[in-house]
Amino acid sequence: CRRLLHLLMHTPILPTMSDSALQLSACKELNKQLIRAAYKGGAKAILDVVAERIIHMNGLNLATALHRIAKSYCRPDASDAPAESKVELYTYPAFSLLIERLSVAAHDSVNRGSGEIPNRASDLCLPADSVGIVVWSLACLNIFDLRLMDHLAQLAIDNVECFQSHQMVNVVWGFARLGIAHAHSRLFQLVFIHVHRREPGAFKAHTLALAAWAFAKADLPDVRIFESLVAELIGQIHGLNEQTVSDVCWALTKRKMPIPQEVIPLLMSGTTVDNMDSDQLCNVLRAYLMSGLDGSPHFLCSIGRGALDRLGDMTFGQLAILLVAYAHERKYVFPQLVPALFAMLIDKAPIATSEELAFVTLHAAQGYPFDRDFCDVFGACAILRIREFSHSDLRALATAFSSWTEFEPSASWVVDEIEEECNSRGEVTAVPNNGDWFLNDD
Repeated sequence: CRRLLHLLMHTPILPTMSDSALQLSACKELNKQLIRAAYKGGAKAILDVVAERIIHMNGLNLATALHRIAKSYCRPDASDAPAESKVELYTYPAFSLLIERLSVAAHDSVNRGSGEIPNRASDLCLPADSVGIVVWSLACLNIFDLRLMDHLAQLAIDNVECFQSHQMVNVVWGFARLGIAHAHSRLFQLVFIHVHRREPGAFKAHTLALAAWAFAKADLPDVRIFESLVAELIGQIHGLNEQTVSDVCWALTKRKMPIPQEVIPLLMSGTTVDNMDSDQLCNVLRAYLMSGLDGSPHFLCSIGRGALDRLGDMTFGQLAILLVAYAHERKYVFPQLVPALFAMLIDKAPIATSEELAFVTLHAAQGYPFDRDFCDVFGACAILRIREFSHSDLRALATAFSSWTEFEPSASWVVDEIEEECNSRGEVTAVPNNGDWFLNDD
């Protein structure tokens, strides 16, 4: 007994972990479990973990789960998820519960007035430095929850001073992408001020491009911010990837600003456009057209080669941009593109809008040789949908088909139908719609 008592008295007592420390350790392990599930089984595996463990998840766990789900759906180069992903995700009850719990966590953080990271599992508050990845994830998945977005906006406003550059830009990018920038103008004003006052070199090229895109999407009127962002990007020009160039071109086009002279050699070299997807190619082409650049054969060949492989993925509006870009003498630079482009336009004509039909028909007539199949299909579409066209669109169609009457007698029938429709409306003259709708791709 004396020996046992001696051992008890002289054996050091090891400190035990507090409940909060144990819970924090458990949440860290849960984060690792979510990441492992993402690698092994994607969104479904993550949601299986969420369904099983959500009552044990704190705000950081919830943000991690959503972020990993978004990354499993989105293309890493374009931050874009398939349209069906939203429908598929909501078939899982765990996903709806995840969004609901995130909303509660963001609300609790706003009420607490602190962006500190939760230190226990029962603390549902969302860390302020997780707002960026939550907004980014929701935008990539095209998921809009009014209550959650309001809480996230307020949490970002309260903590914007603490954000790193990429965090604040991710927030405004996400709100702009979801089309709700105007509803959160205070947030955009605060981020605008921070970006405008940034120190040189404080933002990476990717972050600068995202900021330009977000501010252009939000229609911020101060053109100086775009000039300063582009000027700083020029200093990092050789480190720009395809998506960064595409974002900058889109922003410049949206603001109707020409491509800076320093960027032109990068585009004309063709190396940047070789690996672009259809959206990126068309953003560059749209900026090219708006800037009135003459281009170079190498640049147009690179764009044409990339576009030829991606015609099937393009929307009718994107095909229209190609049609304008390669019109007139430029069609000879990469001649193999033209027949494939016309075939795809013919194939997609029934799903085009009336404005797109009129625009494409006029530019095909003005910039390319007569194509009988094109004339027949677009003539039939025009007659079937004649009441959908505006008066200026009708005049554009009339101008195009009038130029084809010498090649195809049936074209005169289309012209007669158009004139009859104009007369029935009491409309006699109008300027054909040569509009720049293709520059306004929101």
